[in-house]
Amino acid sequence: MKSIKKSMAERQTLLQLLIYQLVLLYVASDEGSVACSVKAPGRLYFSEVAPRSENWNAVGSANNEGHGLGSCPISCLPIHKATQDLSKDGISQKRLNGKINHSEGRVAEKTMARGGLSDWRLSEFGTTTMTPDIDALSNMMTIESNYKGLHLENEKVTVKFMEDLLTAFKDPKNLQKPALHAKYVLIILREIKKHYKKQPSLIEINVPRGRNITVVGDVHAHFSEIVKVFNVSGFPSETNYYLFNGDFVDRGDDDLQNALTIFGFKLLYPNSFFINRGNHEDRNQNSHAGFDESCNWIYTQPITDAFHDVWTWLPLAHRINEKVLVVHGGLSPHKNVTLDDIRREPRGVDPKTWSDELYLLRPRDDVFDRDFKNRVYKPDDKLPPPYQNESIMLSLLWADPMDKNGVAFNGQRGGCTRFGPDITENFCKRNKIEFVIRSHEPIDSPSFEGYYLKHGGRIITIFTVAGYCHQESKAAIIQMQAPDMKTHIIVWSTEERQEAFDSFVHEKVKLK
Repeated sequence: MKSIKKSMAERQTLLQLLIYQLVLLYVASDEGSVACSVKAPGRLYFSEVAPRSENWNAVGSANNEGHGLGSCPISCLPIHKATQDLSKDGISQKRLNGKINHSEGRVAEKTMARGGLSDWRLSEFGTTTMTPDIDALSNMMTIESNYKGLHLENEKVTVKFMEDLLTAFKDPKNLQKPALHAKYVLIILREIKKHYKKQPSLIEINVPRGRNITVVGDVHAHFSEIVKVFNVSGFPSETNYYLFNGDFVDRGDDDLQNALTIFGFKLLYPNSFFINRGNHEDRNQNSHAGFDESCNWIYTQPITDAFHDVWTWLPLAHRINEKVLVVHGGLSPHKNVTLDDIRREPRGVDPKTWSDELYLLRPRDDVFDRDFKNRVYKPDDKLPPPYQNESIMLSLLWADPMDKNGVAFNGQRGGCTRFGPDITENFCKRNKIEFVIRSHEPIDSPSFEGYYLKHGGRIITIFTVAGYCHQESKAAIIQMQAPDMKTHIIVWSTEERQEAFDSFVHEKVKLK
């Protein structure tokens, strides 16, 4: 009986996927044609966009001409258009006339998830997403003749471009209009994705003797914090190393400023500027924590979707001079995890969360210990299914340390794990790591100093937003000098950050 139900469910899911593809083709039929293919179950790839006419429509409102929103055939937007055309009642006759209604698009996406497509993708891969073809979008988008913004030189990020970009970001009016054309944003995203698709999930950093590397914690859409970081440690260069440890978007006003600054420096200095993925470089987090709203306000949904795609290709960890591991969240509850295991973690997906696991296990009393949230498990204990199935990726992005030995439910996060000193000690000894730097947690009590040490100093947590969510907290970064990699932690307050930003606003930006 169970096999019959499973077979029927699979057929229903495949039928839903087929209907969704037909919706996409129907939507694009009168304004252009979209070549769709399924290269992996549940993931649509748009490989070719062929407009039927020369009628190039602005992406977004027609009143934004010359502001860098970009122009391309309306058929460049099959995903967003499909989510708008899909409603609870089936296919409506809506068309994109004027400004895109992003809230309606999100409602339609949720409707599709309720229809089972999202659940099916989760069960197969973790969270995979339907993403636009960034190459096709960037190639087809044109620069308006009256565009007055910044330009990439031969589609390359240069020192002058970064100087001009930082200068543009000084202007508060750029919160209301794009400082950079959408085509150039897509080119930057295309190049970042191209770079990281060739890299493993754990990247080695080799800092030459006598050189410094600065590790930066969460900056959460606070461009003024990045300015303060550069004020303290100097601008990035080929000899001044940086590692931004994730969560550079959401919960602030400067999502695009932060993302484009960090991606720009990565392309300018690929061998000395590094980026870890954080738990907020994630489609689900972006939908309610600020990034989607910011990006859709300045650009449009296809640009937002392109960012979502690029997040999934960012690395999960870096090892510095074979001594220090840097991850955003924490360590895995599984025994005997090695650095090679981290290197092999898949990317191109968002992590599968506990919510899916708990939903599937809820009716299974034979395998589900209902009191597991209140227990602390030792490494040799048999872990319950939610722990057993927690991916290394989820731990690296979401886990937090605790004072007790063992593994416990992370109630603060609503899922994922907390790991104890014994987990950290075993991991460091097995992988010959001296200590782990992580971020992920705002530092409130007891220190409010922007950092804290746990597990005998083997876990160092840094957070780089002062006054985060109106707390009386400070911001911190870590500097280390090769070859000894001794840590020097620098702390500042909201007042000191504001002084640095005010000075930056009135100075000419010169990187060298």
